[in-house]
Amino acid sequence: MATLKLTLDKRRQYTDGRNPLILRLTVDGNSTSIHLSIKVHADEWDGKKGRILKKHPHFQELNLHLKDTILKHEHKILEIEALHPRINASELKRLLLNADEIMTFKKFAEEHIKNLQIQKRYGNAQSFTTALNKVVEFAGTQVQFSQIDYAFINKLETHLSSKGISANSIASYMRAIRVLLNSAGNLKYYDMDNYPFKHFKIRTQKRHREQKLFKPFRKLNPLNLNLVQNTSMLEISFYWCLVLLAFHLWI
Repeated sequence: MATLKLTLDKRRQYTDGRNPLILRLTVDGNSTSIHLSIKVHADEWDGKKGRILKKHPHFQELNLHLKDTILKHEHKILEIEALHPRINASELKRLLLNADEIMTFKKFAEEHIKNLQIQKRYGNAQSFTTALNKVVEFAGTQVQFSQIDYAFINKLETHLSSKGISANSIASYMRAIRVLLNSAGNLKYYDMDNYPFKHFKIRTQKRHREQKLFKPFRKLNPLNLNLVQNTSMLEISFYWCLVLLAFHLWI
């Protein structure tokens, strides 16, 4: 459950010696600050009782304003937590400050994809679109960032594998998800304490395509001198044409 605490931010001080009052919003041990645009001197503030002292010329009006602000935030927190029980501190703060809606993983990914398309990076956009679709198929459209942790990613990998998707395809999806989580973390939408890729290893599988393509030609290796002595130049030239064709198909 989220908690609010009114406090004087002594880390910041203005040129006139005043400090800003802030609300410390804490969810599951993680905190963020809500600025109130009120500044007082340290000797005008009662930290134990959480109120402005009488020596401030407007102490009554300010204390009433602070009390009303806290009460409104507490009521709104109850409403938000009822709808989003696993919301993190950053998202809760965003909604308290009258943001339109919660930033879901799907919404964030779609914005990222749109930016890639604007930059005409269509190949990258398609890769992220495919990864997003796999997450939505697995967990729905309303997945919150607070839900994405090691257990979530591990279950997603198991789900994709059970569908017969190759290890390398799953790895590409995971790399896209990792990029999105890093970006969301930088923008404070995602709590990096839940970051799954600190411990989750993205698994890949060696490709055997090259071996399958070149296997029929190994016995024709022209570097084998014994074979060269019994092979015409026309046959060797034909061999290299096949090698180049196979290499072209492989890449």
